[in-house]
Amino acid sequence: MAKLYQRSHELLAKDGATIQMLGRLGYGPSIEPTPRWPLEAKLLNG
Repeated sequence: MAKLYQRSHELLAKDGATIQMLGRLGYGPSIEPTPRWPLEAKLLNG
């Protein structure tokens, strides 16, 4: 990331300025849903 950070500042920042946020636009690959715990597994019976 350091190389990308440095290059983005070379291209986009004025002398001494800092890039506050760099985002990505577009679509990435489709991924499957992540596993979830059922609610009952996290409830405490007291």
